[in-house]
Amino acid sequence: IYLTQIGEFLKSLNTGSTGQAFLIERNGLLVATSTGEIPFDYTVRKQLADNVAPQHRRLLAVHSQNPLTAATARLLAKQSTRAEPVRHPQQLQLWLNHNLYFVQVIPLSGELDWFMVVVLPASDFMGRIQANLRGTIALCGLALLGSVGLGLWTSQRLARSLLRLNQATQAIAEGDLSVVPPNAHITEVDALANSFRQMLSSLQQADQLRRHYAQELEQQVAEKTAALTAAQRIARVGSWEFDVATGESFWSAEQFRILGMALDQEIPNYPEIFNLLPPADQPRMQKAVEAAIAHGTPYEIEHQMLRPDGSICHVVSRGEPICNDQGQVIKLVGTITDITQLKQAEAQLRQSEATNRALLAAIPDLLLRIGRDGTCYSFIPPKDQQTGTFLPICENLSEVLPPDLLQYQLQRIEQALATGALQVWEHQILKSGVPCDEEIRLVPCGQDECLVIVRDITERKRAELALQASEARYRIL
Repeated sequence: IYLTQIGEFLKSLNTGSTGQAFLIERNGLLVATSTGEIPFDYTVRKQLADNVAPQHRRLLAVHSQNPLTAATARLLAKQSTRAEPVRHPQQLQLWLNHNLYFVQVIPLSGELDWFMVVVLPASDFMGRIQANLRGTIALCGLALLGSVGLGLWTSQRLARSLLRLNQATQAIAEGDLSVVPPNAHITEVDALANSFRQMLSSLQQADQLRRHYAQELEQQVAEKTAALTAAQRIARVGSWEFDVATGESFWSAEQFRILGMALDQEIPNYPEIFNLLPPADQPRMQKAVEAAIAHGTPYEIEHQMLRPDGSICHVVSRGEPICNDQGQVIKLVGTITDITQLKQAEAQLRQSEATNRALLAAIPDLLLRIGRDGTCYSFIPPKDQQTGTFLPICENLSEVLPPDLLQYQLQRIEQALATGALQVWEHQILKSGVPCDEEIRLVPCGQDECLVIVRDITERKRAELALQASEARYRIL
């Protein structure tokens, strides 16, 4: 088989008007081509042997007279230098003279180390694609015209049905739940109308639930308001609000009661409200309120209030600012707490404390608060130093009592704590080496402590002994 015969076979292949197919060896020698080009170099050589031997006359594909064949061979040469040797079919792209070509490289199996190269111009494919595209556009145009016409007819029919349905929904939105959406004889619109009918039924049920809920809510609000009013009355706490922009105020019922005012009485405006305070408290209160309005500073002040009947009540006023998004104070809210009874109780307590101090000053005895283990919590000596001398106790009775007296007193403490009964006894103790007599009275004053009253009876004991001695001498006489 001659190489030209292989070329004739390749020429018979359908590669288009500008496409081609050729065989090439791995070393780049052209075997055959569909272009009709002879794969030999006819250039005259100087040596006769070179002119006669066919192997010296073989043509490299890159030296082909056909520009497409040469360009494809150069592309294959570059591809073989960049990667592994071609073992499997490959698809490449070639640009030549601003035209795109698709290159298919197929290695042939067997003893021949050849490549089958097929080069097809992209325009051969795009021509068919462009023809198909023009046909598709024409069909789409016809379909669009038909769709537009059908859509116009359908939309007009739908528009009339939807308009009637829209009028019904607007009536429903305005609160007329008695409207019934009409039938349109269009399946989809009728389905929508049925949905609206179901929605209307649900709205009617929801409206009934809303009215029922509103009634319950009003009842709960009334109950909560009554509970809040009762809680404020029990706690003696009134609440108030002050609108900075309008100067209007709101008071709770308990605040009216605390200030001795009737519920229908007009609330004083700002700053006349400060006239309800005694003159001595007005500057301090006014300064706190102005600071709360200007700087958003909360306050808590204890002061007096003047009631219309002339009486004075003591209150604790608390106020906090409420600001808008710009940080400006728009409202003050707060409470007043009636502490008149607390102030009266404090006065009574101070009077009671003064009375107790006077009683303690008049008692000629030593007072002790002693724990179960003999710990001394309080040591209160008598004010009158002539009632006797008592040894000071810092922490425990063991500091002043001998072991036998300490044990006996701890036993009496346990007995008093167990029975709750008053314990009274006498003992004698050495004070600065001098025996002294004391009377002990012990009563429980807590779960683990007792109040101990110690009285020095040394003089009384001496008088009793002197009286007994006198009586004895009188009997002898």
